[in-house]
Amino acid sequence: MIAAPIPADEDERLKELYRYEILDSPSEEDFNQLVELASAICQAPISLVSLIDKNRQWFKAKKGIDLDETPRELAFCAHAILQDKVFIVENALLDERFYDNPFVINDGIRFYAGIPLKTRTGKKLGTLCILDTESRDLTPLQHRALEILGRQVMNLIELRLINNKQQKLIERLQKQKQELKEKNDFVSKALKLLAHDIRGPLTSINGILDLISNGYLHPTDETETFKELSDSVRSTLRMVNDTLKWSLNTSNRSINLEPLSLKKLVDEIVKLFQLILNSKNITLINDIPADIILNTDRDLLEIILRNIIQNATKFTQNGKIHLAAVSADLHITIKVKDTGCGMTREQLDAINTMSEIQSTFGTHGEKGTGFGLKMCFDLVKMLGGKITAYSEPGKGSEFAITLYNF
Repeated sequence: MIAAPIPADEDERLKELYRYEILDSPSEEDFNQLVELASAICQAPISLVSLIDKNRQWFKAKKGIDLDETPRELAFCAHAILQDKVFIVENALLDERFYDNPFVINDGIRFYAGIPLKTRTGKKLGTLCILDTESRDLTPLQHRALEILGRQVMNLIELRLINNKQQKLIERLQKQKQELKEKNDFVSKALKLLAHDIRGPLTSINGILDLISNGYLHPTDETETFKELSDSVRSTLRMVNDTLKWSLNTSNRSINLEPLSLKKLVDEIVKLFQLILNSKNITLINDIPADIILNTDRDLLEIILRNIIQNATKFTQNGKIHLAAVSADLHITIKVKDTGCGMTREQLDAINTMSEIQSTFGTHGEKGTGFGLKMCFDLVKMLGGKITAYSEPGKGSEFAITLYNF
């Protein structure tokens, strides 16, 4: 047996073959019908669409055999792709290239005829071929039919490539459409988040301004009040700017990890709510250890804590909000506990399961939508963490935020 020599353009030929993405693809009826027709016209029991890979020949379509592939060195088709026209072996027993080939010895193959499948660039991917157990030749009509059918096989391969490209383009357009929808949805959520976050501080600022304009504040109180008012305005503006910046960047960015002092971050957030805390006589205690450093996305965590703390101020009057944190097993759990009005079992279950949240009015009649908590749950999930709520009516609520310390 003599194995076929490797074509001079083998590297380019293989690149062309792989470009069509047809190797190991599922059976397709169009190809099956062509090998069926080749067998019928050429009166051959076996017909194949054979593609010559680096070390094997693989059958895209087949009739008369059960194999899916064979080693390349045993392939008649490896010799056929070296030709420009139909390659014919009338009697394999008399051909020194094939007389001891296992398919000749064990399976009785005697006759082979194959037409190379040539691309528009002249690269030969494989063949359309027929095989028989009888020595024979092709009639002129069969010879011509094999040439025509070979061209049709190549046309199918070309058409298949075009269809695949079109399908990928459709899928890419659908993906872009979905991404655009997600970005639009995200912008909508970001605007809701901004409206949600800014409502509380602005309400307090407006209340203080009313007190000042109506002369209800004693002159000795105005200096400290103006300082708190100024701090609250600056914190609110920073919150607006940070939220807008985050909303513009988050839809197309990955999580940005950075080490941060949890206690310091909470101190900065509390400035935003100082007027609300004072107006509702709430004492906020930041008991987070100064040595806890959390490696996470600052923007996302700030939004989460801002909303949880704002939620605590909403439902607390003449009470306390206590923040603490513990670190264990590469996780940090932040706890925000208040002495407010608490929640019913139904409300608590709805929050922990993120089902339909029924927002209720705060102690000063503050109106809510439940959007802030939903956003917090989504953002904590983005950070690979979870939120668990605990509450009893009349005894306050606690939110435990567990985050992985990257």
